[in-house]
Amino acid sequence: MWTSRLRPILSFMRLALTLLLTACATTPALRAAGPCPDQTLSIYFADNSAELTAPARAVSADAAHQARRCPMREVEVVGLADYRGPPDVNLALSRQRAEATAHALEQVGLPAPRFSVSAQGEAGAVASPGVAVPMRREVQVVIRFSR
Repeated sequence: MWTSRLRPILSFMRLALTLLLTACATTPALRAAGPCPDQTLSIYFADNSAELTAPARAVSADAAHQARRCPMREVEVVGLADYRGPPDVNLALSRQRAEATAHALEQVGLPAPRFSVSAQGEAGAVASPGVAVPMRREVQVVIRFSR
């Protein structure tokens, strides 16, 4: 007698579980859980180089992976250089760094049409001579998401 009363309940529970599992299987794995905060990255370069290092490529790939879950508005890529050397050479080097970084970000999945690429050269770089740090030998990347 009690089995006849349980049978419809068990059938309903089986149907509900099937629907739940089906919904979970078709839901995208990466979905924004709320507003996505903008990301800011610093990609560092060796002295007089515009070639991305292995750690720089890893940072780029990780940022692109994290950004896939959010609708992207724009990616700002700004190349910088330190104070050593002629200003025109530093500006060209900072442009090459920005373009190399933008290309690497595009290769790992960020949408290139949303890129804003610029160079500042040595503008604002201040350090005492002989400082052996990656000061301003970098590209700053800001990934802005739609709100």
